[in-house]
This record gives sequence, C-alpha cells and structure tokens, in this order.
Amino acid sequence: PSINVPISFNISANSLNHESFPFELTQVFQMYDVNFGRVEIEVTENALINSEKSISRLQELKNSGFKICLDDFGAGFSSLSYLLRLPVTTIKIDRAFVADIATCEQSLTLIEGIVSIINKLNKHIVVEGVENEQQLKIIKGLDVAIIQGFYFYRPLPLDEALALLEP
Repeated sequence: PSINVPISFNISANSLNHESFPFELTQVFQMYDVNFGRVEIEVTENALINSEKSISRLQELKNSGFKICLDDFGAGFSSLSYLLRLPVTTIKIDRAFVADIATCEQSLTLIEGIVSIINKLNKHIVVEGVENEQQLKIIKGLDVAIIQGFYFYRPLPLDEALALLEP
C-alpha cells in the first residue's frame, strides 16, 4: 500500500554555493512533474555557518514552494538564533537526543524543552532516531506528529522508496 510521505533529501554546503542550484533543482522536479510542496530539502546547520548566500538560496527555494528542513538540530553548532534567521519550515531533532530518553531523565527533559520551543515558533517537528517501541511511546507522548527512525524503515534503494509514493 502507498503512504503519503514527503520526498526528503539532504543537500550539501557545496550545493548551496552554486548560484544556479535553485534553478537547476526546480528544473529537475518540474521535469518529473513533482509538486514542490511535497519536497523537503534538508540542510544541516554546519552547511549554513557564516553563509548569507546559502541562506539566500534556501529562501529562494522556499519561495518556489519547497519545504526547508533544518536537519540534525542539536548535533552541530546549535545556535537558537538560527531558528529565527533561517527560512525553515521544519526542524529535525537529531537522534542523539532520543538514544537514551527511556533511561535518562535529563535527556527526556532536554527533548521536551526543544519540542516546546519549536512548537512555540510554529515550526514543524520531526524527531529522528526512533529505534524501538519504548522510544516511540515516549516521543508520541510529547505530541510530535512526525517521527523517523529504523523502527519504521531502514534506508531504502531509490526504486523501493519511490514505490511507497505510488497512489
């Protein structure tokens, strides 16, 4: 059976350095007749450090209708000020915060706080790294709608991933 999932992929800092990147990416998805609103472009904070050009290109892609996700939030040089400056619609909380939430009260407190901040900023949240039912139950208890991890799927070859998108 098909499921309604976004088309998500990571882009590098190098991609964002190319002036033509937004145009070329737009052309690819137009060629395959994919609705831009279904596409989530994932970028890490490290790719954006001190790069106004990168932020500008992300804004251009967002203006075209793509969704922009800040990936691995909390794993790099996390600065909460990025949450105010970046044209992101979604913030993906890094798996490092999930690993021991069932056994470490401090880890649970930290992820609760991060989820609260992101909710109050009216951003979508994805929690990454859920690998077992206990972690899933805890994250669901935080009222997080989108949860990723090996509990659901391991990385798939392109043809298998696309088969999930078929109506």
